[in-house]
Formats: sequence, C-alpha cells, structure tokens
Amino acid sequence: SRFFYAFHSTSNLFHRVVNNKNHRKIHTCNNRISRIYQTRRKIIQFSQNTPQPLPENDTDSNNKSNSLKLQSGLRVFISTLSIIGVIESSFLSIQELLDPTNSFCPTDGCRIVLGSEYADAFGIPLSVIGLFLYSILTYISIYPYITVFRNKFDIESLAKSEFDSRQPLLIISTILSTGSVYNFIVMNNLLHAFCQFCILSGILNVLLVSTSFLLSNFNPIPSKSTLKSNLKIVSNSALIGLFFIGMLFFSTDPTNNDENQMNLSANANEFIEKNEGFQAPRITTESSEYAMELSRHLESKHVKMYGAYWCSHCYNQKQMFGESAFKSIQYVECDKKGMNSQRKLCLENHIPGYPTWEIDGEFYPGELELDDLAAISEFVNSN
Repeated sequence: SRFFYAFHSTSNLFHRVVNNKNHRKIHTCNNRISRIYQTRRKIIQFSQNTPQPLPENDTDSNNKSNSLKLQSGLRVFISTLSIIGVIESSFLSIQELLDPTNSFCPTDGCRIVLGSEYADAFGIPLSVIGLFLYSILTYISIYPYITVFRNKFDIESLAKSEFDSRQPLLIISTILSTGSVYNFIVMNNLLHAFCQFCILSGILNVLLVSTSFLLSNFNPIPSKSTLKSNLKIVSNSALIGLFFIGMLFFSTDPTNNDENQMNLSANANEFIEKNEGFQAPRITTESSEYAMELSRHLESKHVKMYGAYWCSHCYNQKQMFGESAFKSIQYVECDKKGMNSQRKLCLENHIPGYPTWEIDGEFYPGELELDDLAAISEFVNSN
C-alpha cells in the first residue's frame, strides 16, 4: 500500500508538471497567434486606405495608349477641317472661273467682297491660293498614316513622322489665320461688307491654328522649352504672312481703271465699245412725266446713285425711273468688274451698300421711292 501511494503521488506530480508546461506552451502559442492576427488586421486596414500603385510597365503602357489616342484625335480633327477648307476653296475657285459675276453669292455683301480688287493676289484669286494651302495642310495631316502604311505598320516610323509633321502644320495654319485677319480688316474697314465664305474660312483657320498649336505642345512630360519653341514658330510664321499681306495690300490698285475711264456715260452701248466689263440688265420700263422732271431735277443738283451691275435693288431703282429718265441720273458703278467702274470713288465715300444715293453731301442707302427722292431733294412738281 505504501508503494502504491508513493507511485500515485509521483504520478500526480508528474502530471501536474506536464500540464503546467503544456499550459505555458498553449498560452505562448495563443499570444503569438493573437499577435499575428493583429498584425494581419493592421496590414489589411492600411492596404484598404492606401491606393495600390500599378506596376511600372502597366503605367507606361497606359500613358502611351492615351497619348496615341489624343494625338490621333487631334490629327483627325485637323484633317477634317482641312478637307472642309479644300471643298470651300474649290467651290469658290470653280465659280470664279465659270461665273465671274458672282451670282452664286447669297448676299450683296458676298458679291461686294468677292468682286473687289482685294479678292485677288497678284492676279491670282485668293480662293486658288487657299485651295493650294488647304491641300498641303490635308496631306501633312494624314502623312503619318501614309508613312506607316508604306512601312508595313511600323510604330516607330509612325511616331517619327507624326512628330516631324507638327511644325509644318503649325506654320501653314498660322499663315492661313494671318490671311483671315487681313480679310476681316479689309471687309470691315475698306469694303464695309462681309462675305459668308470668308467668315467660314476665318473660323476654320482659327480652329486649325489652335489645334495645331495644341498638337505641337502635346507631350506626356510638360516642357517649357517646347512651348517657347512653338510660340517662336507662330510669331515667325505670322511675320511671314504679314510680309506677303503688306506686299499684296500696297500693290492693290483700288481704281482698277485708267483715268480716262472715270467719266460716266449715258449710253450703255458705249461701255461695251470702250471697256470690257459686265453690264447691268437693260431697263425695260417707260418713263413717266413725273419721273422725267424728277430726274432732271436730280441732275441739276448733281445727285449720284452708287450701285453695282449685279444688284437687283439697283435694277429695281432704275426700273422706277424708266429708260429715258434714268439717262439723266449720274450713276456710279462700284464693282470693279462692271463697265466704267469707279471703285475708288465708292471706297473713298465708304458706300455701305447698293444702291446708295448722295444728295447734298448726305448718303441715303437703300432702294427709295420716287416720292422719297423728291422729298429729300426738295423737288416741286410743276404739274
């Protein structure tokens, strides 16, 4: 029994020691596991609050893809604008050859501008020059795609040709925009008339130079030197355009006629014999006694009527007087292509439109009734 008791006591002591060691081990393991879970939880929270950067290769790939898309979009826009310019200038050039009277113009202002001496440059219509420049601009804008097609879709050749064609696009579009500024100054200050085709060209040119400048400065990495270089190109191109515009302006003769052609004639047939030009339609109405007396009164007061051979309102005004009475009216042809044109006199007097009457030094634009002319000129009917 003593032996059994001793064995039992020793066994209990052994179990206590073992259990105590196991408890310590289990406690230590639990602490370690708890720390691991806490650390893992902190890592998860940090990763959720902090954006994960993309791998370097993916970022570069996305930048290149976005860069190519933007450049391609800008070039497509430039090509579209250039093609519109080609279509417009082609239409005007063809009409200039087929219809010198500019009857296709929707407004009188369009006829005034396109029929003026400022519509030509050294004998060449501005529409032909515009067609030439727009055609070059179209070719340059699609040149990179032509190159990559020839080189069997080589990306390096596409990138090189795209970069090399940026400056020519900027130069030509700047010259075109400078020409548009010149056209607007002439229309506003000299001709006092506006042409819808010229306004469309001006809008196209402003969009072209803006887009070309944006394309030239486009770079994923901003560079001040690139911006300064492109600004220098724009300024130099504008100076070149101004140089040619100055030569054009000072070489333009507003009269476009000899001095011996400055006198008016009452017989339209003499116009055909003396000077090649376009003649207004023949007056078909007969003159009344009232119109005859009024025309003689206007002649005595040196009243002038400014008009153009193509002007429908001028023709209506002539029809009011009749063929016989209008022979006494001092008529001034303002279109350079009209017979016996006195373009210089019209420009000096800043004629706003056709017809315009000059009575006692005052100008009265528009188609006027005979009674209105009589009242303005203080005509008293003898009957």
